[in-house]
Amino acid sequence: MSDEFRPIKLSEIKAFFSGLSLKEKIAVSARAIMVFIALFALIVMFVKAEGNARNETELLIGCFTLLGSAFFFRPLFFLLLYFPVFFILMLNVHLRRTYGLFLSDVANQVFAVIGDTNKTEVFEYLAGASFFELIALLLTAPLSVCTLFYTPKFKEIPVKWIRIFCFIIVLSYPFGNLSQLAPVVKTKFSPEQKEILEKAAAFKFNPEKSGNKADTVVILIGESHRQAEFNPAFDKYVSGFQNLYRFSDMTSLFAGTLNGVPTILSRKKATDRFNFFYEKSVFSLFKEAGYETYFVHYTNTAFEQNQLSVIYKEADHFIKYAKKITPVTDESILPVLENLLANRKKKKLIVIKMIGIHINFSERYPDPGFSSFRRFWTSLKPKTKEREMYHYNKAISYSAGVIADIMQKIEQRPEPSLLLFSSDHGICIFDKGTFHIPATCQNAFHIPAMLLLNPALTAATSDDAKKNLACNQDKPLTAEYYFETIASLAGISYSSADKRYDLTRKCDPLHEKKRPVYTAGKDYFYEDL
Repeated sequence: MSDEFRPIKLSEIKAFFSGLSLKEKIAVSARAIMVFIALFALIVMFVKAEGNARNETELLIGCFTLLGSAFFFRPLFFLLLYFPVFFILMLNVHLRRTYGLFLSDVANQVFAVIGDTNKTEVFEYLAGASFFELIALLLTAPLSVCTLFYTPKFKEIPVKWIRIFCFIIVLSYPFGNLSQLAPVVKTKFSPEQKEILEKAAAFKFNPEKSGNKADTVVILIGESHRQAEFNPAFDKYVSGFQNLYRFSDMTSLFAGTLNGVPTILSRKKATDRFNFFYEKSVFSLFKEAGYETYFVHYTNTAFEQNQLSVIYKEADHFIKYAKKITPVTDESILPVLENLLANRKKKKLIVIKMIGIHINFSERYPDPGFSSFRRFWTSLKPKTKEREMYHYNKAISYSAGVIADIMQKIEQRPEPSLLLFSSDHGICIFDKGTFHIPATCQNAFHIPAMLLLNPALTAATSDDAKKNLACNQDKPLTAEYYFETIASLAGISYSSADKRYDLTRKCDPLHEKKRPVYTAGKDYFYEDL
């Protein structure tokens, strides 16, 4: 073998390919197609980078490592390097095409969401994917198998050059597209996060051992319900409840479920920007106060440790209320709730997470004339404000009826009972020209919120508390006020309670103050959106 490097001639490439067996030709062709798909995506993303030097550099390094691994690496090593780059590219193409974002902008949110994704949401993603994304995803699996039948052999290239080149490829690999996962890695292994989780694990509320007022407490959490559309949809059900408080100016702190739900179920505030919180949630407070706790969800528990899973794993029981996702999924809550309420031996805290108006809106309400094929076909069409608002209003009208049915179960309980309904967040539906993301419109944060006290609990609640709740119905509020208010109405007292966030204690606690919200990686005030 010669130690001198010389250029490879075209005739030698042709001779090399013709000398391969059929299996090897298929393998080489498969590797070439896979590289072409990834390079095409890289070129598209390079154009979309629009002069962003960091993204352009990452893409160029990704191009170099991709081509180098394709030429020199054995099949398993090639696939090991290819798959992370490929999936990051597909996520980037989808995010950039759909929302105008790069993965590096929202990496933590994306990978946290993946941990809680169910198969229906995967299909909904595929329905919204571009033709290129679908073809790339469908071809990758069979092409990967084909690549296993060939191992690169370069007899004319000195071994030392191959080794140097392979070393450079491996060394530069983390600085290409893989570097977009840096925010995820930084968060996962940050000493601050570890310290927060350790504090949370050791945290105790230590409530007083006194009698509680509410034997049954239900927290019903919606999904993407906007106050503007929900309020008129629910109006027709109001007369069925004797003591219902509807808070017309409530805002979530975040525009997504992963951060929105923890602010409902814990004392996490707008200023707490770490994914996790150093205290336990409402589940632990009520458990310490002697309640049996339940978390009821439409999907399975997450295998990923994220902001939601650490909270709902505190519950004594986890119940999946839907066998599969359908347009009437949330109706399945009713028999589950009836079964839980039938057991009157213990006091209960029941937290229910609805599928609500989760995207796609056309999938969230029953319509006998709207077949599954038509729903799928509708999801493939370009989104317009008129079409999305049509389906959104249909879905929210149906959802309001389901929520009223759930609330009736609590209204009719003989024991003192309480229900809080709140959406986790709202959603932008072309409010500022784009759909869903970036969530920089007021409707992404302006959410419906209601407190229901059944007759038995109403009788046990002080007049001052009811007066303050009534006064706060039209005042500007945030989800930060739920935790202490629920604990107070349930009759749970503990020494570290922050009474400033108890709506039964004071009217208009945010008097003329602006409300902070966080979206698209930036701080805003709700009033300025």
